[in-house]
Amino acid sequence: QDEVYQWFNTLPREIKEHCKLTDRMPHKQIIDLMRRARVLLIPSLVDGIPNSLYEAMACGVFPIVSPLDTISALVAERKNVLFARNLYPEEIAEALVEAMSDDQLVNHACSENLILVKQMADRRRIRERVINFYREISNSPKSHGV
Repeated sequence: QDEVYQWFNTLPREIKEHCKLTDRMPHKQIIDLMRRARVLLIPSLVDGIPNSLYEAMACGVFPIVSPLDTISALVAERKNVLFARNLYPEEIAEALVEAMSDDQLVNHACSENLILVKQMADRRRIRERVINFYREISNSPKSHGV
């Protein structure tokens, strides 16, 4: 997006020299890059839980995320993630520095996250919950034309 390039161009030269901007990338390539990363910065303004959070956890990458209610209900600060609000560059910078310098925090959180994502993404559990959900709503009075 043009806005990304505009913001990128406001960064100091010494930062820009170590960055590479690309257009859209195939999902597989993103996952391959994620597997090589140590930290993933994924702040958000939109409610919900981003797929990239689950993907980071599964790839063993330490996530820095926005402290939205939907995310905070799933993970805990310093146990699974660091929180940094989008549009607050000081918070983002502080979280990045901490994540890049605290190996114990990152290693422990990544171990915890692998366990958590396996629990959340277990196909058998999800299958049971989905089937039960649809059974419940199909048995509601409204679904029988009442």
